[in-house]
Amino acid sequence: KGIQSHSVRSGLNFLVQSAASDINLLGAIDMNSWIKANSKKARIFALVHDSILAEVPDEEVDEYMLQLAKFVQTDRGLSIPGTPVGCDFEIIHEDYSGGKFEKMYGDRV
Repeated sequence: KGIQSHSVRSGLNFLVQSAASDINLLGAIDMNSWIKANSKKARIFALVHDSILAEVPDEEVDEYMLQLAKFVQTDRGLSIPGTPVGCDFEIIHEDYSGGKFEKMYGDRV
């Protein structure tokens, strides 16, 4: 019974993590296209697990966060019904001190 339960949990976890990974990747692709189309100085330099790491000038941070949340939260048919897609933002300054922003849950786009 324990092995069977583990297999079921692993299968369900795979479905959630797979969709989350795809949503994150598609959001990063859209964000990168938006950065180029709008001649922004921000640059995405890595995708790590469920994170999109970017270097963003101070004057672009607010707009960057709004756009990225929009792209990540776009309904691409991969979502789990009734489950919102949230975005956490963390700013690491040049001195590598971190600051947290609250979760942003928006309407589905």
